Amino acid sequence: MRRSILVAGDPLDHDLIIMFGNESVHWYSIMMDNREGNKQVVYFDSGSYTDSAMRERCMFHMRLIRDYRNNYLRDVLQLPVREAVFDETTHDIIDGMSSRQQNGFDCGVFAMANVERYALDQNVPISQNSMKLYRCRYLGQLYDLAIAMGVV
Repeated sequence: MRRSILVAGDPLDHDLIIMFGNESVHWYSIMMDNREGNKQVVYFDSGSYTDSAMRERCMFHMRLIRDYRNNYLRDVLQLPVREAVFDETTHDIIDGMSSRQQNGFDCGVFAMANVERYALDQNVPISQNSMKLYRCRYLGQLYDLAIAMGVV
């Protein structure tokens, strides 16, 4: 079983930053890719959206990272935070071209599946027909994690 480690510190020290957003009752995901030669912010949304909404949401999440770095890491925790510019001039904003959901409740599963596909660099098709399988797999992974943490 592969395990991930959550590492504290400056988010910009990581290759990928995974972010989720919720607009009222709809979930979407954003990946900020900091790898050299691949600097981009990728937007995944299984619902309907406009190009301007996509750009606005991506910029909002980039501002959240900037504010977290400046207002919390540097000012509150007094950690050394290097100066960094990251915006639409340093990271292209890209539409991840998520498959569209066919119901009103699978947006969160689509958001997670898209992040997983991008992070693992897989070309696995994500469709409405596979949502039950993704749900079961995520439930199994959460259960295994709860056992490993001694919660269950």
